This record gives sequence, structure tokens and C-alpha cells, in this order.
Amino acid sequence: MKKLFLLGVLLTVLSIRPAISQEFLTLEDALQIGLEQNFGILVAENEAEIDRLNRSLGNAGFLPSLEVRGSREEIFESETSTVEGENSITEDVEVSLLSGDVELGWTLFDGSSMFVRYRKLGELRDLGETLARIQVENTIKDITEAYYEIVRQEKVLDVLENSVEISEERYDIAQTKRELGSGTEFELLLARADLNTDRAAVVRQEVIVNDAKTSLIRLLDLDTDVEFDVSETISVAEELLIDDLYPLFLENNRQLEAARLRTDISQLEVRELRRKRLPQLDLSAGYTYNREEVRNSLLLHERTDGFYVGLTARINLFDGFNTNRQVQTAKIRHRNESIRSEEEKKFLETALFAEYKNYTSALELVDLENENLELAQEAVEIALEQFRLATITSVEMRETQNILFNTENRLIDAQFEAKLSETELLLLSGTLNSVLGQ
Repeated sequence: MKKLFLLGVLLTVLSIRPAISQEFLTLEDALQIGLEQNFGILVAENEAEIDRLNRSLGNAGFLPSLEVRGSREEIFESETSTVEGENSITEDVEVSLLSGDVELGWTLFDGSSMFVRYRKLGELRDLGETLARIQVENTIKDITEAYYEIVRQEKVLDVLENSVEISEERYDIAQTKRELGSGTEFELLLARADLNTDRAAVVRQEVIVNDAKTSLIRLLDLDTDVEFDVSETISVAEELLIDDLYPLFLENNRQLEAARLRTDISQLEVRELRRKRLPQLDLSAGYTYNREEVRNSLLLHERTDGFYVGLTARINLFDGFNTNRQVQTAKIRHRNESIRSEEEKKFLETALFAEYKNYTSALELVDLENENLELAQEAVEIALEQFRLATITSVEMRETQNILFNTENRLIDAQFEAKLSETELLLLSGTLNSVLGQ
């Protein structure tokens, strides 16, 4: 209810007030909306619901079956009889047949297959729920990355706009110097060309920002004309430790859990097939009713009815070695699932440690580029003053400006990469749902 209310409020505000102001969209808001609207999640949850419904005593074979059958037939015949030396006699006969029965069938013992089958259905239910959670986690990851891609590109846009301001100041200085006779027309033309280049870069970056927002809109299934603002910062957790993440990975990783469940299911399939070699005992009981009415020259009635009960025992002594073949095939499938499970564990384990290294490296780069940014900003301030005093050229001024631009971009990239690594680590450790408190 809370999610639906949030979605309704957001859509209403964004659709009514696009020309007045843009609504601020937090990551938490985006995740709440996305999890309600994502088609992949809806399909995965429906599939999980099917698996939950399939896990029943009746589907496992524990419960009896009860059938009611009935029929009525009308038969019209002509009987011709001939006695030697006499004329043939033809007589019309009408027969009415009415029958009905109620039958109860119950498998009392099937080699305990029903117990194995019920457990397998439970494992399939758990697998369905795990796959649904995997879809939720992947959606959270996709939305998080799409959201911070917008933040990243808007930060780049801010850098470019800041570069335009510096270029405008440089152009004003060059124009003033030329008017005072201390500057040249060439210097002014260079300043103007660089200013136009920076303004063109801003226009191109605005297109990139719009494309990034469109990607998030698609993930959230919002109207294409929705306008919104996002956070101005890329927040990265700096307290993630591999010693804490690894136990969580072993316990909570959904991919590992799904692999373990598939292995368990394949083992149960072997056990279920082996039970086919054991005897089976079926109970049958019911009530039957039959009535026959023959109408010709005479009217004859016949009726039979009564209850019946019986036990049927059977055992598979030989079926052309099909059971053996099925068991051997199931064993091979089980071995393959065990191999896949181990392979999945090694792959994900390697991914965890590799991603943690990326995460720590990205954090180091963030610290380093923050320091570089302070130096570059100070260098630009000094360069502008020196350019005003004509102690450096336009080329040197532009080079200093480019150093600042590149440093700011490297910092943004480092922050973004650190956020992506953090999100991947939370996904691998099975704690990404904690973003929403789920």
C-alpha cells in the first residue's frame, strides 16, 4: 500500500507540474517504484506462486481420488426370426440401458515415492522463490546503476558548465587586454574558439543526461515526459570489509542457493525413480448401479446394484531395463548439477574477491583525485590571474583548464566505479535487499 501510494503521488506531481518545477527523486523512491512496476519481477513472482501451488499433498499422491460416472443408452433393433417352412417374423425391440457408479481410488503404498515427491515439490517451491528474489536483486542493481549513471552524467554536465564559466572569464580577459593594447586578436580568437567548444560540449552532455534519464524511466515504467531531479552526490560506503562479506556470501548469495536447490532436486529425482522398483498397493471401493429395460411384445426389466471394495498389489519385476536406465540417467544429472554448483561457487567466490579489490582501488582513487582536484582548482585560479597579468599564454591557460576538467572527470569516474563495486558486493553477499529494508 505504501509503495502504491508513493507511486501515485510521484506520478501525479510529475505530470501536473512539469513546467513549474521538477520533483526530486531519491534512489529509495526509484527502487520502490521500480519493484512495483518491473515486468520481470511480476513474471518471476507469478512463477513462484505456481511452484507454491504445486506443493500439495494431492499433487504428491497422498490423497485419494473420487469419481462419479453415469451413462444412458437407447438401442433400437429389429429382430427377424424364421422357422423352417413358415414365414419370417420381424419384431421391433427397444432397449434402455442406465448405469452409474461412484469409485474411490487410493494408493496406500507406492514405495514411499509420495514422500520423496512431496519433498521435491517443496524444493521446487523454494527454488521458485529464490529465482524471484534473484530477479528482485538484479532489478535493484539495475535501478541503482541507472540512477547513479544520471548522477554521474549530471556531475559531468556541471563540470562542463564550470568550464564554460572559466572560458567566459578567459574570453573577457582576452577582450579587455586587446582593448587596452596588451593583447592580440589571435589570443581573443583562441579564447572565443575554446568557449564555443565548451558550450558545444555542454549541449552534447545534455543529450547524454537525457538518455540516462530515459533509461531509468524505462526501468521504472514511467511516462516518457516525466521530469525529475536526482541526487547531486554519489555516496559510497567505506566500511565494507571482505572478512564480513565472505560469510554473508556463503550464507545469503541467491545464485549459490539456487545451485544448491537444483542439486538437491536432482538427488530427490534419483530417489523417486528408485522407488519404482518397490511394490505398490492400491485400494479401490465404490458403488455401482445398472438397469436394463427391454421393450418388445413383452416388457422386461433387469437391475443390478451393490458396493464393492478391493486391494490391488503390483510390483515391477521387469520393464525392459527402463527403470535402471532412468535411474542411471538421473544419477548423471545429479553429478552434473553438483559440478555446476561447485563451478558456480568458485566463479562467484572469484568475482567477490575481484570486485572487492576493484572497490578498494576505487576508494583509493577517490581520495587521490579529491586531493588532485584541490590542486587543480588552485592552479586554475593562479593561471587566470597570471593570464590577466599576461605572464602566461592562452595555450598555457587552456592547458591548465583542461587539467582541472580531466581531474574532475577522473574523480567522478572513480566515485561511480566505487558505487558500482559497492552495489555488486552487496549483491554477491546477498544483502542488496537491505537497501529497502527487505
